[in-house]
Amino acid sequence: MRGSRTGFTLVELLVATALTAVVAVVIASAFAAGFQVWKRVGREGMDNAVIVLEMIQKDLNNTQPCRLVPFKGGSEWVEIPTVISVPVTGGNQDQPGVVRYEFDSSSHGLQHVTRLLFIPGSESEKRETLLNDVGSITFSYGEAADGGTGVGAWESDWAGRTNTPRAVKVEMELRQGEDRIDLERIMVLPCWQ
Repeated sequence: MRGSRTGFTLVELLVATALTAVVAVVIASAFAAGFQVWKRVGREGMDNAVIVLEMIQKDLNNTQPCRLVPFKGGSEWVEIPTVISVPVTGGNQDQPGVVRYEFDSSSHGLQHVTRLLFIPGSESEKRETLLNDVGSITFSYGEAADGGTGVGAWESDWAGRTNTPRAVKVEMELRQGEDRIDLERIMVLPCWQ
């Protein structure tokens, strides 16, 4: 049989080898970049900061607007009305409360405070430090979402308002020795209004 071929030509083998090499380089580069980010996160303690940002996002997603317990916030703190699960005999009971995140400039820590409401005479406030080595933290609030992840204008004070913001921007500076890491996250709240 004339014209029948088996195998590959040298040109076909060279093209296949070149394509394989390009794909291998791209995969190796992506893996190396990911490894560098992972190494930096572990080295500089950003992993805890990312977890804290996720906690804040979760609490903002669980905001329970109430006329008696408004959403409040300043540039270094935010107070979120929510429902807190309280252990009682036979299980848990949900109670209205607030979750507060605040920057303590004297200890350079981010504090987490939970407080139950409407329970007279109970020891209802719990406070813990979530992060140390925080250089600064800034909360900003947006009233109207612009359809993207941001808002039209950011405000540094949300105390004394009767409505809930549409978004909260958190800017955090972490310090470890001479190193400084800046984090920023915009968190869009559920639409209640």
